[in-house]
Amino acid sequence: MKARFPYGGVGDFVYGTNMQHHDNWMREHATAARAEGWALNASDGSDNGPWQIQRIDDPAQTPVHLANDRAAWAIVMSGTRGHHMAARDFVEHANPAEWRAMCEWQQQQPSDSPPPC
Repeated sequence: MKARFPYGGVGDFVYGTNMQHHDNWMREHATAARAEGWALNASDGSDNGPWQIQRIDDPAQTPVHLANDRAAWAIVMSGTRGHHMAARDFVEHANPAEWRAMCEWQQQQPSDSPPPC
């Protein structure tokens, strides 16, 4: 299922009451994520939950084209910038099932640093 709000979900829905615990995901974060080839998307009706970290499918919309959503997860889980931390916090609270899947996936990846979970 394609996300309803590509490129970080910038719009009234994201900044309205449905963002209760996630006021730290701002337009600047969405812009920084897009520059890396990923987005925090609303995915209504998806079996994987309502909010997901996904690659941007359209190469014309980003300077970086990631191979798949797991590549987007890798950027978010290992990233140290504000938009990485904001995305992790957002998903942890807005879609706990996605957060658990991301943590389990990250723990299986070779890394010199511990996962943020």
